[in-house]
Amino acid sequence: MIETLDMNTNTAYFYSPAFHYAQDCLAGDRVWTGQAAALWGLYIRKFRISSTGVIQGKELLFDEQIDFADGESQSRSWRLRDTDGGVDLITDNAMPIRLGGINKGKFEIEYRLKMSGMWFRYTDIFDVDERGNVTNVGIIKIFGIPVMRVTAYSSGKAELTTGFEPSAAFS
Repeated sequence: MIETLDMNTNTAYFYSPAFHYAQDCLAGDRVWTGQAAALWGLYIRKFRISSTGVIQGKELLFDEQIDFADGESQSRSWRLRDTDGGVDLITDNAMPIRLGGINKGKFEIEYRLKMSGMWFRYTDIFDVDERGNVTNVGIIKIFGIPVMRVTAYSSGKAELTTGFEPSAAFS
């Protein structure tokens, strides 16, 4: 467990390493660029995401505004909760398959995601480097077969929007 002090409430929290890693990737204000690629690269859809991740106790509230190059926009809100067994995902358009955790040095969470009225199996893998750059790779599967790969990148450390003060455990 990693101890962290919330400067707003002067409360110490003990976070799991997986939740702390998720905070390093998603907390604060970030801008992401990326693309979704399907059909062996024949279909590519580029996007830009503006995101805000706010830590409230043992939860990370993550809001994202996705603007696609073709003009479509989507907004999503996610809530990640630190639990004894890993990181739980709570949202209207997704159902967790297994709790998030650290796998091969990266934060990974798997869930079913509803898009265009259909449910897909989605594996999200986040990696943060020592400079705070975050790479996210999402793999979408239908019946166990990968059908789409989503990649996104955010450079530099995020500006935190709360009094949260992360420990140096993953710096």
